[in-house]
Amino acid sequence: MRKMKKMWMIILAGALALSIGACGKTDTTEGTSANAAASSSAAADSTDAPLLGGWERADSPEITEEAQAALDKALEDFTGSDIEAQALLGTQVVAGTNYAILCKQTVVAPDAEPAEVVAVIYQDLDGNAEFTDFLDIPEGTDTADLDAVWKVLSE
Repeated sequence: MRKMKKMWMIILAGALALSIGACGKTDTTEGTSANAAASSSAAADSTDAPLLGGWERADSPEITEEAQAALDKALEDFTGSDIEAQALLGTQVVAGTNYAILCKQTVVAPDAEPAEVVAVIYQDLDGNAEFTDFLDIPEGTDTADLDAVWKVLSE
């Protein structure tokens, strides 16, 4: 009787192991090709379709009222350079909103030359805003080409 019980335990354990293994097994070749197609499609449309949790390209380069309000609020506590907004590049929804704005930045110093940068502004849900980054635009980039400037966010 004891041997019979042991044999049944071994058979049941084996059946359980096979069923667990079968449940976890998937055909990865089909999923991989579908993922590759989706990735290449997303890469081709990276300037049009935002990644989940990523930056969303602005429909228009016009500075929206919301972006201007965030910029104005961030400028209240900002010293060291003058900032002039030129174009809204995009937004990113987080616990609040991040704004990417093409700006002309002039350091407050004698003979300072203005530079074009991408200013990143974070505005929290209470309306407080601050600059979180100034991204340099690579030398030689035509800032009139907003597609080229947009790429600064992905680098």
